[in-house]
Amino acid sequence: MDWAKIIGIFLVVFGHLLQITMWRHPELMDIWNIIYLFHMPLFFVLSGYMFKESYSFKKIFLTLVIPYMVYQVLFMPIALLLRVYNGERLSAVLFVKQVLGGLLGDGYDTLISYPDCLPCWFIICIIQIRTLFHIVPINRFTSTTLIILSTTLLLLLHYNRRDLYFCLDTTCMAIPYFLVGYYIAKSDILSRINLYRKCLCTLLCLIALLIVYKTNGPAQMNGPSFGNNILLNYLGGISGSMMVIFLVLKFKRISNSHKLIARNTLFLIFYHWVVLFVLGFVGFFNLWKLIDNPVWVTLIMAIYAILVLYSSIPVISLLNKKYPIVLGKRKVL
Repeated sequence: MDWAKIIGIFLVVFGHLLQITMWRHPELMDIWNIIYLFHMPLFFVLSGYMFKESYSFKKIFLTLVIPYMVYQVLFMPIALLLRVYNGERLSAVLFVKQVLGGLLGDGYDTLISYPDCLPCWFIICIIQIRTLFHIVPINRFTSTTLIILSTTLLLLLHYNRRDLYFCLDTTCMAIPYFLVGYYIAKSDILSRINLYRKCLCTLLCLIALLIVYKTNGPAQMNGPSFGNNILLNYLGGISGSMMVIFLVLKFKRISNSHKLIARNTLFLIFYHWVVLFVLGFVGFFNLWKLIDNPVWVTLIMAIYAILVLYSSIPVISLLNKKYPIVLGKRKVL
Protein backbone atom coordinates (compact mmCIF):
# COMPACT_ATOMS: atom_id res chain seq x y z
CA MET A 1 0.00 0.00 0.00
CA ASP A 2 2.97 2.35 0.49
CA TRP A 3 3.73 2.40 -3.23
CA ALA A 4 0.07 3.03 -4.06
CA LYS A 5 0.02 6.01 -1.68
CA ILE A 6 3.20 7.40 -3.24
CA ILE A 7 1.63 7.27 -6.69
CA GLY A 8 -1.56 8.80 -5.30
CA ILE A 9 0.15 11.78 -3.65
CA PHE A 10 2.30 12.28 -6.77
CA LEU A 11 -0.89 12.53 -8.83
CA VAL A 12 -2.29 15.08 -6.36
CA VAL A 13 0.74 17.36 -6.78
CA PHE A 14 0.99 16.71 -10.51
CA GLY A 15 -2.72 17.42 -11.00
CA HIS A 16 -2.46 20.78 -9.23
CA LEU A 17 0.54 21.69 -11.38
CA LEU A 18 -1.36 20.76 -14.54
CA GLN A 19 -4.18 23.02 -13.39
CA ILE A 20 -1.82 26.00 -13.35
CA THR A 21 -0.85 25.66 -17.02
CA MET A 22 -4.02 24.32 -18.66
CA TRP A 23 -5.10 27.83 -19.67
CA ARG A 24 -2.06 27.96 -21.97
CA HIS A 25 -2.16 24.29 -23.02
CA PRO A 26 -5.81 23.18 -23.15
CA GLU A 27 -4.72 19.87 -24.69
CA LEU A 28 -3.57 18.89 -21.19
CA MET A 29 -7.19 18.99 -20.02
CA ASP A 30 -7.75 15.32 -20.87
CA ILE A 31 -4.81 14.23 -18.70
CA TRP A 32 -6.06 16.39 -15.85
CA ASN A 33 -9.61 15.08 -16.12
CA ILE A 34 -8.47 11.45 -16.16
CA ILE A 35 -6.31 11.98 -13.07
CA TYR A 36 -9.16 13.67 -11.22
CA LEU A 37 -11.49 10.82 -12.07
CA PHE A 38 -9.60 8.41 -9.81
CA HIS A 39 -6.73 9.90 -7.79
CA MET A 40 -8.82 10.89 -4.75
CA PRO A 41 -11.03 7.76 -4.93
CA LEU A 42 -7.72 5.87 -4.71
CA PHE A 43 -7.01 7.38 -1.28
CA PHE A 44 -10.46 6.44 0.01
CA VAL A 45 -10.05 2.88 -1.30
CA LEU A 46 -6.67 2.66 0.46
CA SER A 47 -8.17 4.09 3.64
CA GLY A 48 -10.86 1.41 3.58
CA TYR A 49 -8.25 -1.26 2.89
CA MET A 50 -6.26 -0.27 5.99
CA PHE A 51 -9.29 0.39 8.22
CA LYS A 52 -9.34 -1.23 11.65
CA GLU A 53 -12.52 -1.46 13.72
CA SER A 54 -10.46 -0.62 16.80
CA TYR A 55 -9.92 2.94 15.50
CA SER A 56 -11.16 4.91 18.53
CA PHE A 57 -12.51 8.45 18.86
CA LYS A 58 -9.35 9.38 20.72
CA LYS A 59 -7.19 8.18 17.84
CA ILE A 60 -9.38 10.03 15.34
CA PHE A 61 -8.92 13.21 17.34
CA LEU A 62 -5.16 12.85 17.83
CA THR A 63 -4.22 11.59 14.35
CA LEU A 64 -6.72 13.47 12.18
CA VAL A 65 -8.54 16.35 13.91
CA ILE A 66 -5.48 17.97 15.51
CA PRO A 67 -3.33 17.86 12.32
CA TYR A 68 -6.26 19.21 10.32
CA MET A 69 -6.70 22.20 12.64
CA VAL A 70 -2.94 22.84 12.70
CA TYR A 71 -2.79 22.89 8.89
CA GLN A 72 -5.78 25.23 8.61
CA VAL A 73 -4.44 27.65 11.23
CA LEU A 74 -0.98 27.70 9.65
CA PHE A 75 -2.37 28.32 6.18
CA MET A 76 -4.93 30.95 7.17
CA PRO A 77 -2.51 33.95 6.99
CA ILE A 78 -1.46 32.79 3.52
CA ALA A 79 -5.09 32.47 2.40
CA LEU A 80 -5.89 35.96 3.72
CA LEU A 81 -2.81 37.38 2.03
CA LEU A 82 -3.86 35.81 -1.27
CA ARG A 83 -7.37 37.30 -1.00
CA VAL A 84 -5.98 40.78 -0.28
CA TYR A 85 -3.41 40.43 -3.07
CA ASN A 86 -6.23 39.63 -5.51
CA GLY A 87 -8.09 42.81 -4.62
CA GLU A 88 -10.32 42.02 -1.63
CA ARG A 89 -10.38 44.46 1.27
CA LEU A 90 -9.12 43.14 4.58
CA SER A 91 -12.19 43.26 6.82
CA ALA A 92 -14.02 41.45 9.60
CA VAL A 93 -16.29 39.79 7.02
CA LEU A 94 -13.30 38.43 5.11
CA PHE A 95 -11.71 37.16 8.32
CA VAL A 96 -14.92 35.44 9.49
CA LYS A 97 -15.43 33.78 6.10
CA GLN A 98 -11.84 32.54 6.18
CA VAL A 99 -12.23 31.13 9.70
CA LEU A 100 -15.50 29.43 8.71
CA GLY A 101 -13.73 28.02 5.66
CA GLY A 102 -11.13 26.45 7.92
CA LEU A 103 -13.79 24.96 10.19
CA LEU A 104 -16.05 23.69 7.42
CA GLY A 105 -13.27 22.38 5.21
CA ASP A 106 -15.14 22.85 1.93
CA GLY A 107 -12.70 23.11 -0.95
CA TYR A 108 -14.49 25.96 -2.72
CA ASP A 109 -16.15 29.31 -2.02
CA THR A 110 -19.58 29.16 -0.38
CA LEU A 111 -22.05 31.87 0.63
CA ILE A 112 -20.63 31.91 4.14
CA SER A 113 -17.02 30.79 3.77
CA TYR A 114 -13.80 30.86 1.78
CA PRO A 115 -11.58 27.76 1.60
CA ASP A 116 -8.50 27.89 3.75
CA CYS A 117 -6.00 25.17 2.81
CA LEU A 118 -8.15 23.92 -0.05
CA PRO A 119 -6.89 20.30 -0.42
CA CYS A 120 -7.56 19.62 3.28
CA TRP A 121 -11.18 18.83 2.39
CA PHE A 122 -9.89 15.27 2.09
CA ILE A 123 -8.96 15.18 5.78
CA ILE A 124 -12.44 16.36 6.78
CA CYS A 125 -13.96 13.51 4.76
CA ILE A 126 -11.61 10.94 6.31
CA ILE A 127 -12.53 12.20 9.79
CA GLN A 128 -16.23 11.80 8.99
CA ILE A 129 -15.84 8.35 7.47
CA ARG A 130 -13.68 7.05 10.32
CA THR A 131 -16.20 8.42 12.81
CA LEU A 132 -19.13 6.90 10.90
CA PHE A 133 -17.63 3.42 10.81
CA HIS A 134 -16.53 3.62 14.41
CA ILE A 135 -20.23 3.99 15.25
CA VAL A 136 -21.76 1.82 12.51
CA PRO A 137 -20.39 -1.73 12.12
CA ILE A 138 -19.48 -2.76 8.59
CA ASN A 139 -21.54 -5.69 7.35
CA ARG A 140 -23.57 -6.51 4.25
CA PHE A 141 -26.70 -4.78 5.48
CA THR A 142 -25.06 -1.53 6.63
CA SER A 143 -22.81 -1.42 3.55
CA THR A 144 -25.70 -1.88 1.13
CA THR A 145 -27.87 0.62 3.01
CA LEU A 146 -25.15 3.29 3.15
CA ILE A 147 -24.30 2.91 -0.54
CA ILE A 148 -27.96 3.26 -1.55
CA LEU A 149 -28.54 6.23 0.79
CA SER A 150 -25.38 8.09 -0.20
CA THR A 151 -25.95 7.55 -3.93
CA THR A 152 -29.58 8.65 -3.68
CA LEU A 153 -28.62 11.76 -1.74
CA LEU A 154 -25.96 12.67 -4.31
CA LEU A 155 -28.50 12.33 -7.12
CA LEU A 156 -31.02 14.51 -5.28
CA LEU A 157 -28.39 17.17 -4.60
CA HIS A 158 -27.24 17.07 -8.22
CA TYR A 159 -30.68 17.45 -9.76
CA ASN A 160 -31.64 20.19 -7.30
CA ARG A 161 -28.27 21.93 -7.73
CA ARG A 162 -27.51 21.91 -4.04
CA ASP A 163 -24.30 21.44 -2.05
CA LEU A 164 -23.87 20.42 1.56
CA TYR A 165 -21.56 22.26 3.91
CA PHE A 166 -18.77 20.54 5.83
CA CYS A 167 -17.92 18.30 2.84
CA LEU A 168 -20.86 16.02 3.70
CA ASP A 169 -21.74 15.47 0.04
CA THR A 170 -18.14 14.57 -0.80
CA THR A 171 -18.10 12.15 2.13
CA CYS A 172 -21.25 10.54 0.71
CA MET A 173 -19.43 10.02 -2.57
CA ALA A 174 -16.42 8.57 -0.73
CA ILE A 175 -18.35 5.93 1.23
CA PRO A 176 -18.61 3.35 -1.61
CA TYR A 177 -14.90 3.73 -2.40
CA PHE A 178 -14.02 3.22 1.26
CA LEU A 179 -16.18 0.08 1.44
CA VAL A 180 -14.61 -1.31 -1.74
CA GLY A 181 -11.19 -1.03 -0.12
CA TYR A 182 -12.45 -2.61 3.10
CA TYR A 183 -13.90 -5.65 1.33
CA ILE A 184 -10.82 -6.07 -0.88
CA ALA A 185 -8.72 -6.35 2.29
CA LYS A 186 -11.24 -8.68 3.93
CA SER A 187 -11.36 -11.00 0.93
CA ASP A 188 -7.54 -11.12 0.67
CA ILE A 189 -7.97 -11.38 -3.10
CA LEU A 190 -4.79 -9.45 -3.88
CA SER A 191 -2.59 -12.15 -2.38
CA ARG A 192 -3.91 -14.66 -4.92
CA ILE A 193 -2.96 -12.65 -8.01
CA ASN A 194 0.15 -13.75 -9.90
CA LEU A 195 2.31 -11.62 -12.21
CA TYR A 196 0.33 -12.51 -15.36
CA ARG A 197 -3.01 -11.62 -13.76
CA LYS A 198 -1.50 -8.46 -12.29
CA CYS A 199 -0.49 -7.20 -15.76
CA LEU A 200 -3.81 -8.23 -17.30
CA CYS A 201 -5.86 -6.59 -14.52
CA THR A 202 -3.81 -3.38 -14.76
CA LEU A 203 -4.45 -3.19 -18.50
CA LEU A 204 -8.17 -3.95 -18.18
CA CYS A 205 -8.59 -1.31 -15.47
CA LEU A 206 -6.83 1.28 -17.65
CA ILE A 207 -9.12 0.45 -20.58
CA ALA A 208 -12.19 0.68 -18.36
CA LEU A 209 -11.01 4.03 -16.96
CA LEU A 210 -10.54 5.51 -20.44
CA ILE A 211 -13.89 4.18 -21.68
CA VAL A 212 -15.68 5.68 -18.67
CA TYR A 213 -13.99 9.03 -19.22
CA LYS A 214 -14.96 9.12 -22.88
CA THR A 215 -18.58 8.07 -22.27
CA ASN A 216 -19.33 9.67 -18.90
CA GLY A 217 -17.24 12.82 -19.09
CA PRO A 218 -15.07 14.48 -16.43
CA ALA A 219 -15.81 14.23 -12.71
CA GLN A 220 -14.11 14.99 -9.41
CA MET A 221 -14.74 14.51 -5.71
CA ASN A 222 -14.28 18.09 -4.52
CA GLY A 223 -17.70 19.45 -5.19
CA PRO A 224 -18.58 16.75 -5.96
CA SER A 225 -19.44 15.97 -9.60
CA PHE A 226 -19.99 12.63 -11.29
CA GLY A 227 -20.41 13.34 -15.00
CA ASN A 228 -23.41 11.98 -16.87
CA ASN A 229 -24.02 8.89 -14.75
CA ILE A 230 -23.11 8.30 -11.11
CA LEU A 231 -22.68 4.53 -11.51
CA LEU A 232 -20.28 4.99 -14.41
CA ASN A 233 -18.42 7.53 -12.30
CA TYR A 234 -17.94 4.94 -9.55
CA LEU A 235 -16.82 2.41 -12.16
CA GLY A 236 -14.21 4.88 -13.40
CA GLY A 237 -13.00 5.76 -9.90
CA ILE A 238 -12.73 2.11 -8.85
CA SER A 239 -11.08 1.10 -12.14
CA GLY A 240 -8.44 3.82 -11.82
CA SER A 241 -7.81 3.01 -8.17
CA MET A 242 -7.46 -0.70 -8.85
CA MET A 243 -5.19 0.06 -11.82
CA VAL A 244 -2.73 1.71 -9.43
CA ILE A 245 -3.05 -1.07 -6.85
CA PHE A 246 -2.52 -3.81 -9.46
CA LEU A 247 0.40 -1.86 -10.94
CA VAL A 248 2.32 -1.78 -7.65
CA LEU A 249 1.30 -5.29 -6.60
CA LYS A 250 4.38 -7.45 -5.90
CA PHE A 251 6.53 -4.35 -5.35
CA LYS A 252 8.41 -5.20 -2.17
CA ARG A 253 11.41 -2.99 -1.56
CA ILE A 254 10.83 0.52 -0.34
CA SER A 255 13.45 2.82 1.14
CA ASN A 256 13.07 4.70 4.41
CA SER A 257 12.78 8.03 2.55
CA HIS A 258 9.95 6.66 0.43
CA LYS A 259 8.25 5.36 3.57
CA LEU A 260 8.30 8.90 4.97
CA ILE A 261 6.44 10.10 1.87
CA ALA A 262 3.98 7.19 1.80
CA ARG A 263 3.10 7.34 5.49
CA ASN A 264 2.69 11.10 5.75
CA THR A 265 0.32 11.84 2.88
CA LEU A 266 -1.98 13.91 5.11
CA PHE A 267 0.89 16.28 5.85
CA LEU A 268 1.88 16.33 2.17
CA ILE A 269 -1.60 17.48 1.23
CA PHE A 270 -0.90 20.59 3.30
CA TYR A 271 2.82 20.89 2.55
CA HIS A 272 2.63 20.82 -1.24
CA TRP A 273 -0.10 23.48 -1.25
CA VAL A 274 2.15 25.83 0.74
CA VAL A 275 5.07 25.16 -1.60
CA LEU A 276 2.97 25.80 -4.72
CA PHE A 277 1.65 29.02 -3.23
CA VAL A 278 5.14 30.31 -2.40
CA LEU A 279 6.54 29.44 -5.81
CA GLY A 280 3.55 31.00 -7.55
CA PHE A 281 3.86 34.15 -5.46
CA VAL A 282 7.52 34.67 -6.44
CA GLY A 283 6.68 34.16 -10.12
CA PHE A 284 8.26 30.76 -10.59
CA PHE A 285 5.42 29.46 -12.74
CA ASN A 286 5.86 32.30 -15.23
CA LEU A 287 8.86 30.39 -16.57
CA TRP A 288 6.49 27.85 -18.13
CA LYS A 289 5.03 30.54 -20.34
CA LEU A 290 8.23 30.31 -22.35
CA ILE A 291 7.54 26.67 -23.27
CA ASP A 292 5.09 26.04 -26.10
CA ASN A 293 5.37 22.25 -26.36
CA PRO A 294 2.74 20.60 -24.09
CA VAL A 295 4.78 17.39 -23.91
CA TRP A 296 7.73 19.24 -22.42
CA VAL A 297 5.42 21.12 -20.08
CA THR A 298 3.96 17.81 -18.87
CA LEU A 299 7.39 16.30 -18.30
CA ILE A 300 8.65 19.37 -16.46
CA MET A 301 5.61 19.41 -14.18
CA ALA A 302 6.00 15.69 -13.47
CA ILE A 303 9.64 16.26 -12.50
CA TYR A 304 8.67 19.23 -10.38
CA ALA A 305 6.00 17.17 -8.59
CA ILE A 306 8.67 14.60 -7.74
CA LEU A 307 10.97 17.34 -6.45
CA VAL A 308 8.20 18.74 -4.25
CA LEU A 309 7.71 15.31 -2.68
CA TYR A 310 11.42 14.77 -2.12
CA SER A 311 11.80 18.24 -0.63
CA SER A 312 9.35 17.22 2.09
CA ILE A 313 11.58 14.42 3.43
CA PRO A 314 13.83 16.59 5.68
CA VAL A 315 10.77 18.54 6.87
CA ILE A 316 8.92 15.34 7.76
CA SER A 317 12.01 13.93 9.47
CA LEU A 318 12.35 17.07 11.60
CA LEU A 319 8.67 17.16 12.54
CA ASN A 320 8.72 13.45 13.31
CA LYS A 321 11.47 14.07 15.87
CA LYS A 322 10.20 17.32 17.37
CA TYR A 323 6.45 17.60 16.75
CA PRO A 324 5.02 14.21 15.64
CA ILE A 325 1.48 15.39 16.45
CA VAL A 326 1.66 17.66 13.39
CA LEU A 327 2.07 14.54 11.27
CA GLY A 328 -0.83 12.81 12.99
CA LYS A 329 1.50 10.63 15.05
CA ARG A 330 0.93 10.12 18.74
CA LYS A 331 4.62 9.58 19.44
CA VAL A 332 7.99 9.71 17.73
CA LEU A 333 8.43 6.74 15.37
